[in-house]
Amino acid sequence: MGILIKPIVTEKMTIQGEKLNRYGFEVDRS
Repeated sequence: MGILIKPIVTEKMTIQGEKLNRYGFEVDRS
């Protein structure tokens, strides 16, 4: 279980997230 899912927090992503209701996720597999 070495999978880390982190929400990408950026100004563009938050603005698009508010309008498009979409979230960007950074998936790290180790």
